[in-house]
Amino acid sequence: MPASKKVKVFEGILVALLAALMVLATLKLPGFTGLSLRIILAGITVLAAVLVVIFLKSFKILPLEKSTLVKYMIVLGLLYVGLYYAIGAYTGFAVNNVQFGWFSIINFILPIGITIVGTEIIRAKLLCFKGRYTKVMTYIIGVLSEIIIYMAVYDTRQLDQLLLLIGLVGGALTSNLLYNFVSARFGAGSIIAYRLITSLYAYIIPVLPDVYAFFSSFCRMMAPLFVYWVIDRTFVEHETKALAKGGTVLGRIFGTVTCIVMVGFIMLVSCQFSVGAIVIGSGSMSGAVDVGDVVITKEYGANEEVHEGDIIVFNRRSEKIVHRVIKISTVAGEERYYTKGDANEAEDDGYVTKNELIGKVLFRVPVVGWPTLWLREVFKA
Repeated sequence: MPASKKVKVFEGILVALLAALMVLATLKLPGFTGLSLRIILAGITVLAAVLVVIFLKSFKILPLEKSTLVKYMIVLGLLYVGLYYAIGAYTGFAVNNVQFGWFSIINFILPIGITIVGTEIIRAKLLCFKGRYTKVMTYIIGVLSEIIIYMAVYDTRQLDQLLLLIGLVGGALTSNLLYNFVSARFGAGSIIAYRLITSLYAYIIPVLPDVYAFFSSFCRMMAPLFVYWVIDRTFVEHETKALAKGGTVLGRIFGTVTCIVMVGFIMLVSCQFSVGAIVIGSGSMSGAVDVGDVVITKEYGANEEVHEGDIIVFNRRSEKIVHRVIKISTVAGEERYYTKGDANEAEDDGYVTKNELIGKVLFRVPVVGWPTLWLREVFKA
C-alpha cells in the first residue's frame, strides 16, 4: 500500500478512535472521566506516536535554526502566562484547587504532558505528507485531543464548568490552527514547549487570577492568533499576494471591530469591571424587571451616592440580588440600605452595607436571558 494511503487509513482510524472517546466522555460512563480518561487519552496518543515514528518517513523542514524558534515560543508562552497573571493584579487572585505536589504531578501534569508530546509528534509526522485531506485530518486530531483533555479536567455536569468548557473549545479551534502552521514548517519542538507552558502552569502555581470563566476562555482563544501573527511576521518569508490593498484594509478593520465587540461582551458578562450584565431569575421585581430580562449594571463611583428608589445589585448568601432601595440610614458612621422587591409584600431581612453593594441597574434588556435560565433548570434536574 502506498505511504499516502497508509497515512489516510491511520488518520481515519485515529479520528474515529478519538471521536468515540469524546462521546464516551460526554456520556460520563464509568472509566471515562477524570484521571482514567486522561490516562486512556495519553495511552492512545503515545501508541499512535510510536506507530507514526516507526512507519512514516520524515521529511526536510524549512532551513531554520529550530532552537531559535523554540526560544521564541518559550518566551511567548511565558508572556501569555505573565499577562494572564497581570490581570489578577486588577481582579484579584484565588487559591488554586490543585496544589503542586505528587498528586498534581501524577494526576494532571504527567498524563496531560504525555498527551501533548504524543499529539505533537503525530502532527509533525503526518504533516510531512502534502494534501488538504491530511491537513484537515491532522487539525481534527489535534482539536479532538485538546477537547478531551478539557473534558478530563472539567466536570461538565456543573453549569459553570460546562460554559467554561464551551469557551475552551474556541481556544482549541484557534490553537490548532497555530500548531498546524508552525509544525508543518518547523517541526514539533517549539509547539511542545509552548503547549507545556500554557497548559500546565495551572497545576504548578498555587494561585490563579480570579477572572470570570468567559474572560479566561477569551484569552485562550485570542492568544494563539497573536502568536500566529508574531511567527508569521518573524520567521515566514512572505510571497507576493494578489490581493487588493483595500481588501487587506477591510480585513484588518473587520478583525479589529470583532475583537472590540468580543472584549465588550466579556466585560459585560464578567461583572469584574465597572459594567456588568446579570440575568434575572425571580419575579420579585416584576413590573420594573421581569424574569428572563438581562439588567446592565454599573458600579457606584467614589463620590456617587446611593439614593432611595435606586435599583441596586448586592451580594446576599453568595447570590446576586436585584432589589430597590426603600430606606437609607447611618449607624455609627456606617450607611445601611434597606431593600425590597417591587413585587414582594415585605421588605428584605436585614440591610445592605457598602461591602455587599455591587452597583446599580442602568437599564434592562427584555427576554434575552431565558436561554441561560433554561440551562440552569436543566442542570438542577
